[in-house]
Amino acid sequence: MTPQEFISKRKQLLRRRTLPILLNELIRKHKGEHIEWLDANGEVINSRIYKSVDLKRNIFSKMLSNVDYHPEKYNVCKVVFALQLNLEEAQELLSVCGYAFSPSIKFDIIVQAFIQAGDFNVDRLDNELFRENQKTFMGIEK
Repeated sequence: MTPQEFISKRKQLLRRRTLPILLNELIRKHKGEHIEWLDANGEVINSRIYKSVDLKRNIFSKMLSNVDYHPEKYNVCKVVFALQLNLEEAQELLSVCGYAFSPSIKFDIIVQAFIQAGDFNVDRLDNELFRENQKTFMGIEK
């Protein structure tokens, strides 16, 4: 395979796994697990998702709809927590956005440890991030 063929094939794969497509798939997949997301008709209310981790509405909206939007890694981690993704799903979402968990970044280590433990309590996460002098999800001041 020539470099041009490889690049072309890679671009095709990336087009299929855009952030909006993956994010909407993950929301649908986890819909049944999160009754707090749903209205009386069983439809997902997006505001309940992004408010759970203090993510701005416009950022979440861009993530759901804009193929060319490139969110900050911090905001992708907030979505991982809001959706309570397992480690494999979290890594896939980060990858689609061009990121990965780094073993040398304290914020990543803490967030990844909480995901691996299945602990999606944002208050506990924020307390740990605050203790380690890292940026918190819910705006706890250092």
